[in-house]
Amino acid sequence: MAVQIPPTITPVPTPAIQRGDRATFSSRVDAFINWLVAARTEFSAVAANVYQNALEAMGFANSAAQDRTQTGLDRVQTGLDRVQTGQDRAAAAASAATIGTTAAFSDANSMVKNAADNTKQGKFKADLISTGVTREWQMPDKNGRVALMTDTALVLLASVTPADNALTIDLLNVFTSAYDNYKVIVRTMEGSSATGDYVNIRFAVAGVIDANTRYNYFQQNGPGTTNTNAAATAGRAVANLFNTSICAEVEIFNANGTNTAKGWISRGAALSTSTGVGAIFDNTYGFYTGASAISGFRLFVSGSSSKFLAKGSIEVYGYNKVM
Repeated sequence: MAVQIPPTITPVPTPAIQRGDRATFSSRVDAFINWLVAARTEFSAVAANVYQNALEAMGFANSAAQDRTQTGLDRVQTGLDRVQTGQDRAAAAASAATIGTTAAFSDANSMVKNAADNTKQGKFKADLISTGVTREWQMPDKNGRVALMTDTALVLLASVTPADNALTIDLLNVFTSAYDNYKVIVRTMEGSSATGDYVNIRFAVAGVIDANTRYNYFQQNGPGTTNTNAAATAGRAVANLFNTSICAEVEIFNANGTNTAKGWISRGAALSTSTGVGAIFDNTYGFYTGASAISGFRLFVSGSSSKFLAKGSIEVYGYNKVM
């Protein structure tokens, strides 16, 4: 509450009492006594007012002291803010000074952070850019996720060249749980005989070839020959292995499936030097009915007519799973 103006006190009666004036002495004494009795109440009111105003003044003094303390703290914070502002200005000036010679933002520093968790941060690195070269990236007018090289549809897992005069090409542990489907590319592979021999496929379980009667396939080669086999110890794949070029692709599906069939589709072409043969094609569609996941495969020939030469290559790619 605010300071209150003191209440008024009734003035002392006049004229004053005169002891030698017998005519007025009694009446003036009576008037003074009456005034004194009434003045007692007024004196009490003045005393209470003085006390209350003193309390109010003390409260103001305490508040002023607290304000002075806060003002001091504010001045300290203002000083810190000025220091930080100076540092920010210096950093901005240093960054601006680098424009034209190097990037304004160092790739040693994070550029973005997650709004909900600021420990999740990202940065761009310029290490691979040639000295003195500025590269430009333009943002497309659409939303999307930045893809890495390993996010592409096909990932190369293995590449081998056949051993000379070999009967088998083994990639028994090339499949993993990271990929369910695979593509095998055969590039200009050659055999040792002009008469040729069928290239077959068997699958491996935990690195061990399965030669049981679990291969069911339909084969079509040109021109016009077909072959169906419902229970074989191996499947057909690629094409005939002649002594000239053979190219093919084999797609393998559901490699990690358990208690479900694994499928393969093979498309190949071969060129033979035998009279009247020339170029032929070979398409095969098959299923392997083993219950376990497969870890890899073997390409092989019987060896009665032809063997693999150390030419060409067999490349195995994994199809990335849908993210």
